[in-house]
Amino acid sequence: MIAGKTREEALRIARELVVQEVAQVLCVAPDRVDPRRSVHDLGMDSLMAVELVMGLEKRFGLELPAMMLSEGATVERVAARVIDRLLRTDEPDKAEAGDRFDVVAATLATQHGETLAAEDLVETLDHARSLEPGKVRLIR
Repeated sequence: MIAGKTREEALRIARELVVQEVAQVLCVAPDRVDPRRSVHDLGMDSLMAVELVMGLEKRFGLELPAMMLSEGATVERVAARVIDRLLRTDEPDKAEAGDRFDVVAATLATQHGETLAAEDLVETLDHARSLEPGKVRLIR
């Protein structure tokens, strides 16, 4: 869909698709989704955010960090991140490895944890990242 398009054209297409996903998760009409408002302000909770990320991953064929929705993300910001990833041609960097860590941790927290505020999850992930690899085992 974006082959041969300018970045701006690709961004417009991605924005429309992200609006459709957000509307589906929130069970509202797409025209009720303001792309400039935070998805949380639109009524999305943490479980819905995980559902949205999974839907976006399936739609775009990308791995996306669930935590990208925890910091006031808007449809426009999410669409820009998707396009940046789709248009990237270089090898994955350390940030992408961190993104995969975020997705796994957020998924585990929603499946196996009790209600966990987004701020608490971010704090826990930051603490886990600070542990020296190979020196500390999180699971025995």
